[in-house]
Amino acid sequence: MQRLDKIFNEYKDYVLMNTIYERTNDVLTMVFKDTKSGDKKMVSLNEPKNRVFITKEKKPKEWKLYEDRKNLDEIYVRNKYKEGEIAKRIGIKNFWDNVREGKLNVSDIYLSKRLYSADIDLEDNVIRAYSRFHTKRKENGMFESNYPVLREFHIGGLDIETDINVSDNIDEQPVIVNTYVDAKMKKVFSYCLINPEYKGQKEVMEDLDSFYKELKEFLIEHVNKISFGNSPSAIEKAEQVKKILLPIAKEITCDIKFTTKEEEVIGKVNNIVFSNINPDFLLIYNAQFDICHQMKRYDKLGYSPDSLFRFKDANMYSYVNIKNQNMDFSKRIHYFDFRNPTKVIDQMLLYYQLRKGKNFAKYSLDATANREIGIGKLDYTKICNYIGDFPYVDYKMFLIYNIVDVLSMIFLDKITQDLFAVTYKRFKATVEWNKISKSMDRTSAVFDFYPELDDKIQGCNINPLLIDLDKANVERISRNNPGLKKVIKQLKKTANSDRDKNPYRIEGGLVTTPNNISDRIKSYEIYKIPIKNYNKFKNLIDYDATSMYPSN
Repeated sequence: MQRLDKIFNEYKDYVLMNTIYERTNDVLTMVFKDTKSGDKKMVSLNEPKNRVFITKEKKPKEWKLYEDRKNLDEIYVRNKYKEGEIAKRIGIKNFWDNVREGKLNVSDIYLSKRLYSADIDLEDNVIRAYSRFHTKRKENGMFESNYPVLREFHIGGLDIETDINVSDNIDEQPVIVNTYVDAKMKKVFSYCLINPEYKGQKEVMEDLDSFYKELKEFLIEHVNKISFGNSPSAIEKAEQVKKILLPIAKEITCDIKFTTKEEEVIGKVNNIVFSNINPDFLLIYNAQFDICHQMKRYDKLGYSPDSLFRFKDANMYSYVNIKNQNMDFSKRIHYFDFRNPTKVIDQMLLYYQLRKGKNFAKYSLDATANREIGIGKLDYTKICNYIGDFPYVDYKMFLIYNIVDVLSMIFLDKITQDLFAVTYKRFKATVEWNKISKSMDRTSAVFDFYPELDDKIQGCNINPLLIDLDKANVERISRNNPGLKKVIKQLKKTANSDRDKNPYRIEGGLVTTPNNISDRIKSYEIYKIPIKNYNKFKNLIDYDATSMYPSN
């Protein structure tokens, strides 16, 4: 962390595209992009340290929401061993022994009254430091942030097709087409698995030039079908969208290859993306399927799945986490972290997380594309009733279907500009990619960032009722209050768990400002407790938030 200002100064005209902490390697990797040349730099720091504030007073009488920086010592601890090093600094003995024996949780260290701003993840602290570097106080006392601006990113899209007729077991279904479309180059790269049973595949292989010509004609016709309705405004919108997308369809070129080896279908395209072209962002719609299936099949074929995402000769690192399967896409968080200048984005999650306040009847790529660009995917039902039969019935249209899928992702971002919005939203919210969709983390980070510029350091994000409660204190108190131990357990679970898996979570009801509820409604027995006036926090930036989240 102490090295960051020097790095930011060196790359002051670069946009911080991504930050990853590789816990297994204890390496912090940052990706920067030059706003002038477009060059990307990948900077890795070994054994990074994270910033923690500790009270100078060894036995403070109270914990505060914010503490003056002058009353705190700013220290740096090695991030991999953060909690243990903190325990040493504040004089907690046998910390790891107590954790191993189940007397303490690792996160209980943050219940200490001596700690401030100690529970912020390393990646989020990097974003804070970057935002702080580009934020200056104006003469009128207000703060102004000026970040380097990239008007257009280098994006690509990827989609795989599998032969689901081979087996009912998804792990045994081979990848038969792997397609990458580069928006900057306006070029399609596809590797296809040869199967004599695919009807029409041989004809495509023997005359690729004719296929390329037919594909271009199809894409131009496809874009020209864009429609949002017959009203004047809908017609005008369709024309505007066509104006943006038609140049891509008209200038598209192709490089399609065929092979009998599935490992080449998977590995060759990924090598083009992650080690050769390296776009800023790789869009995949429902990335958990494409990424995980690629990795499973590559492993089954006897190769290292990590090598699929390797950048040139750099050390390999990959971390994929898709455990969160919340049915509400706006609340689903998946991790696709690779030591690579290309950031993998699940476009499905990104789109619906940015629009979490809206209700949608359908979430498929077809429905999303129809909604935003006025045209969806290729309708294969005119060719066959079951998609598994598609390559066996009409391989040429099957391949076009795959390419149109990928282009739909490119077209979608060209119209919505979601990648631009979320890239800069990270800086404003001072959280990295994996927390940008978590509303409370994002909101509290914004509220804490500006006080810090005024040397007010926030306390850890914990329930103040639990401050300094260790196992011994709980046992002692619960002897006289038998139910207290269970209540504290519930509070700690609520404070630290995934809210969707929290067994003690109570579903919320009406969200409003209590002061605005009319006396007529109050007179009914809707509420079992009196509605009290709500006291706003002092110096709070956004008063709307106090209305939306009164319980916080």
